[in-house]
Amino acid sequence: MDINLSPDIRLSSDSRCWMLKRKRMRTNKQGARQEEWEAFNWFSSATSAIQAAANIMVRESDAETFTEALVYVEKMVTSLTQVLTPHFEVNLKDGAE
Repeated sequence: MDINLSPDIRLSSDSRCWMLKRKRMRTNKQGARQEEWEAFNWFSSATSAIQAAANIMVRESDAETFTEALVYVEKMVTSLTQVLTPHFEVNLKDGAE
């Protein structure tokens, strides 16, 4: 599973754990720049991974005052809520009752 939490941080999982990944740009053998996601932190639960991602995003924000930090936190919480809210869509075939 890979869920982008921000342009630079992704929540991923495998059969054993949850992890946060950070986007990196690498130069391949042909000299072309290539996007790559590198794991940097591992967790036993999705909740603790998301909390850590939120803390990182706040610490790395450009806020210069406490008020700006609070505004950033509010926007970040809204963004994470939208990303993590399940979306279900039911399509009924024509003629179905």
